Amino acid sequence: MYNSFPAGEAVDAYAADLVRFDTDYFKRYCKAQHGTFAWYRKRVQGKVLFVNYLQVADGSAYPRCTVILGVAPLDPPPPGRRRLNDGDILDRFHPDDHKAIMDCLTDSGRRRWRFEK
Repeated sequence: MYNSFPAGEAVDAYAADLVRFDTDYFKRYCKAQHGTFAWYRKRVQGKVLFVNYLQVADGSAYPRCTVILGVAPLDPPPPGRRRLNDGDILDRFHPDDHKAIMDCLTDSGRRRWRFEK
């Protein structure tokens, strides 16, 4: 999970708070995201920049965005996001939900989502 705060400091209590997992919500969310991006890909015209969230979070997408938009980059570039937790998403969720999370990831063909790499 990534976030940034006005002072640039992570809020420890926020990062340590465990989230409960809602299987039905996750499935609806994945379906909506898949549908939205399929709609975009089907209708795209002209130059396209494909960027994933990790590229936005680490700032590596920023220079590519300014190039495709034909604008001068800001100097200095905007800060990237700061990782609040390690790369294993299971660590963000209550241990009682880990099996349901892995079942959902497996059923949806997205086991690699467990790790943000």
